Amino acid sequence: MCGRNHESSVNNSVQNFNELQVRKRTIQGGEVSEDGIDDVVGGKEVDWNPSKYPPTEYEMPNYQSKDGKIVAVSSNGTEVPISMKGVNWFGMETDQAIPFGLWDNDTAGTTAPNAISLTESYRYEQYHVAEFLSINKFNAVRLPLMVHHILSNTVPNKGMINSYSNQAVSIKNYMALLKSIVKVLQFRRIGVLISMHTLTDDDSGGLWYNDDVSEEDFLKAIDSLTSNLCDDEYWNVMGLDIKNEPFKATWGTGKANDFRVGVKTITEHMLAGCPKWLGFVEGSLPRP
Repeated sequence: MCGRNHESSVNNSVQNFNELQVRKRTIQGGEVSEDGIDDVVGGKEVDWNPSKYPPTEYEMPNYQSKDGKIVAVSSNGTEVPISMKGVNWFGMETDQAIPFGLWDNDTAGTTAPNAISLTESYRYEQYHVAEFLSINKFNAVRLPLMVHHILSNTVPNKGMINSYSNQAVSIKNYMALLKSIVKVLQFRRIGVLISMHTLTDDDSGGLWYNDDVSEEDFLKAIDSLTSNLCDDEYWNVMGLDIKNEPFKATWGTGKANDFRVGVKTITEHMLAGCPKWLGFVEGSLPRP
């Protein structure tokens, strides 16, 4: 009897320890919203770690800027002002080609869907990224990308993700990954702003072009994004941050690095491929 009691005590201690470790590495969220609006598409949850999210019947609105405000205009003309509370989710703009934080394991990391429990008898579903954002009233995510990865459709670093606890996240290639991340966020009604962030592994890009990435290449990357994502299936994609931190650019100088000209070229190209997207423009330094 003593032996059995000792074994039971040890098992309970191990389970309690595992339980504690899961709680310690869990992202802590707030209270669920009580504003009467479901925080998930369709108004119901899915399996804690789905292989894919259910299809939606929403249309992509026409995202516009009016009187200093961003509005979403539906096909029937209804205009809804949008106030954004957002975060950056870095990683896809680096040489790893994948959002950071998906390496869920026993000591660190998070998941896009929920994390698995450490024991069969105990399941503590940690807040995944999208749910955490939704609960805490974030409704937008800026996803930084790399132009080279878009053009090459780079295969992400599979060592940077726990695929078992992120079954809905595709790592087949760069575009498949991007689409799946958009879907994960979409389920929580979170909008996505794609940032044309870096050009290559070794150049963050103070301009929208360099020796390795021409303006034509940049526009081809825009084409790839519009052809793949300008669709009702990805209605939560709001548009593009035309170029992150164009610190080498000028404005209105008429030179090759005139960002005013670059913005016009890029946004017109974007709108030709996706008239419903909105172009977001960062400022440049007043270089002579």
